[in-house]
Amino acid sequence: MRVRTAPAVPHRNEELTMHLFNRLNSRNPEKALDDGVFALEAADFVLKATGQDINVWASVYGRALGTISWTTQVESHAAMAAFGDQLGADSEYHEMIADAAGLFTGLPEDNFSEVLGVAGPGGAVGKIVSLVTPNAPASRAVSSDSTRPATSSGRAQRTPRSVVV
Repeated sequence: MRVRTAPAVPHRNEELTMHLFNRLNSRNPEKALDDGVFALEAADFVLKATGQDINVWASVYGRALGTISWTTQVESHAAMAAFGDQLGADSEYHEMIADAAGLFTGLPEDNFSEVLGVAGPGGAVGKIVSLVTPNAPASRAVSSDSTRPATSSGRAQRTPRSVVV
């Protein structure tokens, strides 16, 4: 699969206010070629419809083999809501998603994370990326002074995931 370059990500020493939206779904093994084509076509459609650049990934290590992810960077929750509203009002988008129903084995999973820092100079999307995201069980409360999920020790649980193109 190909990946378009994304906007530059500041190095962890620079001021960083960015969020990462990630939608993923498991490929239907019987439709292995069609789902890859759809993933790229969907990213192109969203770019043309909204101007929002989407990267397409095939996940390994930490996700089920054959998981496809679409990611995009946004500046805030409000920017994500506006992006979602724009797609939600697009009947062509809904048609495209309905037509692709048999390409995946279940419902998509969405994740929205705040980017706290990056290692290295940033500025490009690589072929292999490691992503560490905080995870907290639903029974854990979000601390009142932060949006990061807290465990009983006050530290976020982290789930490493790698994706490869």
